[in-house]
Amino acid sequence: MDRDEIHILLVENDESTRKLLRDGLEGMSGLPVRIDEAADGAEGLEAIRALRPDLVLLDLVMPRVSGLGLLLSLQEDPPPKLPRIVVLSRVSAEEVVEQVLDLGVDFFFQKPVQLRELAAVIRSLCRPRAGEGGVRRGRVHRLLEEMGAPEHRLGTRWIALTAQTLAAGPEGMLLKEAYYPAIQRSRSSYGAVDKNIRDVLQTIHAAATPRYQALMGGLPSRCPSSKAFLLRLARELQEGRAE
Repeated sequence: MDRDEIHILLVENDESTRKLLRDGLEGMSGLPVRIDEAADGAEGLEAIRALRPDLVLLDLVMPRVSGLGLLLSLQEDPPPKLPRIVVLSRVSAEEVVEQVLDLGVDFFFQKPVQLRELAAVIRSLCRPRAGEGGVRRGRVHRLLEEMGAPEHRLGTRWIALTAQTLAAGPEGMLLKEAYYPAIQRSRSSYGAVDKNIRDVLQTIHAAATPRYQALMGGLPSRCPSSKAFLLRLARELQEGRAE
């Protein structure tokens, strides 16, 4: 196998969905992949042990052994090489999402999946960038403190981490991709991380400090979106104006 290829195991019982995902990912520019398939959780378990993939794309509702059954089996008897796992499912109940994340899943997508977003997460999981994390921790936290962000709140931590990821990443990085480090560390979901960020952003906006107004080019008439705020904060980190 080409060393640059990402070896993916697609565990999905619906043949048309497997074909759609395979064709989409194989045709994605800048994402060299090799894809193997399994039609249910039982086949998936055998393939994980035999093929040692880098990443598993896993449906939850399948015959014989479900996706949840596969995750439980991996936890009880882990293979020598444990792959990254991304769940793709129509199931959206919060308790199910939390359960699979507790079982070691790296990311959860609700179907239908946007291929560009899926590819971004695959890159984040399997091809970390050499420059990621290169922004010094003190700079972003000093900025947030000057803007009135509560130091003890989780959202402050996730704002700092996401802004650092955006600052170190390529131009045009998806917000969902930039959220990934926070999702991984919190063992949570995109929605939960975004809610924590929004709560702190509303506190920052209400404080209306001079530092916040300088960042936003004046006091916005309403609280900005998470994306708008994070992009401005990431640009501030890149330009080094907080030194």
